[in-house]
Amino acid sequence: MTFEAFTALEFTIRKSWEDRTLNEDLRSEGIETSCAGYCEWGTDATLGVSIGWAWFGLPCGRRAVAPGGINTNVMLVTHKARYDLGQETTDKLLQAWLACEPWESGDTSGNHTLSSK
Repeated sequence: MTFEAFTALEFTIRKSWEDRTLNEDLRSEGIETSCAGYCEWGTDATLGVSIGWAWFGLPCGRRAVAPGGINTNVMLVTHKARYDLGQETTDKLLQAWLACEPWESGDTSGNHTLSSK
């Protein structure tokens, strides 16, 4: 899938939940957190695309993506020749995409929320 095609997807399934163990792990690594958890987004398509990441809350109330990057069932490819961009480039592009998405204020109850797109 190209990056352009990825950015056009509608992630209608959005889950977010807190995880105390992750919070404790991050704190033991010296990261000051108020909470931590996971997000998982998915499409409703027949050939579903999913993307997930760990996050943590800062004492000031903001949220950030936790170390470890983004997990997905997608490998991005070049537009013309459809060559695999590789895991590192795919991860960097997905992190850049996520930085522009409004995920930080998500519900952490584990309930589904619909995309605003």
